[in-house]
Amino acid sequence: MTFKDLSNIVRKRKERLPIEHQEHEKKEVTNAQSLLNTLRLNHDNAYHEREAKWKQDHPDRKFCERSEEDNRRDCTIDEWFWDFFERVHASGSAEVRYQRERNPDHGFGHIPYPIGIHEWDFNKCAPGCRFYAPTGRLNVFDILEDYRGYQKFDEVWQAYKELKAEGSLPTE
Repeated sequence: MTFKDLSNIVRKRKERLPIEHQEHEKKEVTNAQSLLNTLRLNHDNAYHEREAKWKQDHPDRKFCERSEEDNRRDCTIDEWFWDFFERVHASGSAEVRYQRERNPDHGFGHIPYPIGIHEWDFNKCAPGCRFYAPTGRLNVFDILEDYRGYQKFDEVWQAYKELKAEGSLPTE
């Protein structure tokens, strides 16, 4: 099953197919659930393998102390794609997604104030940060852009562009 298959299932469910198609729809939903379970399992396996290798290579540093460059270099598509998928589908709208991602502990791409300034307000971003405004929108491509430089990014970017062109992918 491909990204296109998964998006077609979602689109068809929204269109509420006639009764004669419901049995076929149930099979597609089962296949989609299986795909999601596989994506999650692949993520977990790849993450644990990378964590074990990191601990072996860097016994004096915690795995969470990795830099963004470390992640871009080492993170497999199984890991980053699941994280991307969760970020996109964790909220129902681009506005809600913006609010979730606005928390610096959660989202990518924050430009924080220097240490010592606004220590009482951990949500404070510096001017120029994409999260500086109290309200905003993050669409699918805004979040996908955060993964530029990761393994097979260009292939996933192209797949999403094709889905958008077909109209089978909601990009908000």
